[in-house]
Amino acid sequence: MNSQMLISGHLLIDGTGNPPIENGAVLIENGIIVAVDEKYKLENLVRKEDIIFYPESVLIPGLIDSHNHLSIDPNLDNYLSRMDDRESELTIRACYTMKTDLYSGVTTSRCMGDRFFLDVACKKAVEEHRIPGPRLLVATRGIRATHAHGFVGLPFDGPDMIRLAVRENIKAGADLIKFYLTGTVRKGEKIPYYLSEEEIKTIVYEAKSNGLKTAVHCIGGKGLELCIESGVDIIEHGYYLTDYEISLLENTSTWLVLTPGEFFEDKENLSPDKNEAFRKDRAEVKERLKAIINSKIKYAVGTDGAHGCLAKELKHLVDAGATEMDALKAATLNGAKVCGIEDKAGTLEVGKYADIVAIKGNPLDDITNLAQVKIVIKQGNILFQG
Repeated sequence: MNSQMLISGHLLIDGTGNPPIENGAVLIENGIIVAVDEKYKLENLVRKEDIIFYPESVLIPGLIDSHNHLSIDPNLDNYLSRMDDRESELTIRACYTMKTDLYSGVTTSRCMGDRFFLDVACKKAVEEHRIPGPRLLVATRGIRATHAHGFVGLPFDGPDMIRLAVRENIKAGADLIKFYLTGTVRKGEKIPYYLSEEEIKTIVYEAKSNGLKTAVHCIGGKGLELCIESGVDIIEHGYYLTDYEISLLENTSTWLVLTPGEFFEDKENLSPDKNEAFRKDRAEVKERLKAIINSKIKYAVGTDGAHGCLAKELKHLVDAGATEMDALKAATLNGAKVCGIEDKAGTLEVGKYADIVAIKGNPLDDITNLAQVKIVIKQGNILFQG
């Protein structure tokens, strides 16, 4: 990595919501952004050999996948059941998916549950430059009840077992605590929840006592109300939120991480009955997504393990009524806020990591241009050139 370099393109979108800068450039020193401006104002500050100009590219902040699972690979047959594979197999898979994510422009990934604490090992390996991958924030093991949903989660029942599980996760190196409260597809009029109020409060208390945020797999229902009342920081998915539940979230500091592709993308490697379960509620979930987009809820976006497909998730947000700028912010600035690293990442601003992606085409004209990744720079290191 050069100690100083200037990266420029024909357009720069800083991720804050400000208008793009034509012929914009980012001045980097030791992996940190020290200036963002038009190229002609900065190019005299560096040697000519330290100027990298991508004349046909748009520069954007490194993308943030706010809901990911390292060892899920939807390209495998019956991929959900493959979460029961051996630790070695899951770890090899994680190394592959991290590279896929990185090369798609994801420079930060919020990992929402993996077995055997393998996400902690992967995080350390990335930080030590032993394997390529995004910057990782890890939840380690997901926590669920014995009778509950959660292919990546492990069962813990009662406040005492749950307290121990949270503490073990923290000891192992968790950056946040993730638990499963509901299923993913509603099977009746009501949405059952599988942890008691006491169990939820135990999770929140233990996490907050150690300065960690809590995140819950919850699609809506009474369980959502309990989570809000108990102080859970982030709701994951929220597919079936009613107007009332949306109004509750609007009046809290709670964030929502959207993963719409789970319902809107047919999965070739899921069984027909599972695909049909998602398909039958597609229209309702889309209507609920539109209501969320039109509300005041604070939201970010994730792929839920559909590695390299964050651009598709953003297209679903735009189709539901989000502007292209708001969709981009969901995968940059808002993702950084959900991760608690908005002072370090998420936008191209002075003092932040030099996480930069060069793409072909303006995402504010067509959000799917985010899939045309040409260059990925993470903390000043050029890690991919397509």
